[in-house]
Amino acid sequence: PIPRDLIIKDENGNLEKINALYEENKINLLFKKVSDFTGLKVQNYLAVDLNLVKSLIDFLGGIEVNLDEPVTDAVTLYTIPAGKQKLNGDLIELVLRSRYHPEGDFFRIRNQIKVISALKEKIISLNAEEKLALIRFLENKKYYWQTNLNKNDLLDLGLKINNLNNLQIEPIILTTKNDNLLTSGNFDIYNSYNVYGIYPKDGIDNYEKISLYIQSKIKEETK
Repeated sequence: PIPRDLIIKDENGNLEKINALYEENKINLLFKKVSDFTGLKVQNYLAVDLNLVKSLIDFLGGIEVNLDEPVTDAVTLYTIPAGKQKLNGDLIELVLRSRYHPEGDFFRIRNQIKVISALKEKIISLNAEEKLALIRFLENKKYYWQTNLNKNDLLDLGLKINNLNNLQIEPIILTTKNDNLLTSGNFDIYNSYNVYGIYPKDGIDNYEKISLYIQSKIKEETK
């Protein structure tokens, strides 16, 4: 996963956070930055609204997530304990959002990966009738997700649900404390001042060492 606070340069050389590119409809620039960062060729996207994620979890009857540490809401201090437990949509939203931890966004990224993995396990456990109902559910919620895939691509993707058993999710998480590749600082971005951001130690938009590292990790996992 790419940190949401990654500082990049836009098409005019101005500083920007990478998570702002989608909102600004700069999809091609987003593809380029992601490709440069990972060393992978990125051409397609599927963007999902969090409201859809919540309703999907409830539609599936909840999912089991194994949390390494407690997850706390920063406002109410409501805490989900560590361990394996079945969570509904509202609690999954807390897991996906919470950065109330010394590691901040990196803590959230790890938990987001856990949710994705748990959702994958839930989906492959569905029988044929349940998978068909899932496809219908997503079709009825089409205003809550966006993609540049055409209908045939989406149909092929839906059919591949049956082949997810062999799919393994192996996250590669870069942090500012490990791997000696990223660091952090404060920046002036447009009319916002002293904004926290993450960037490569070799300089903003210099992803050569990062992409080489990611490619080496991918090769390790595919051996």
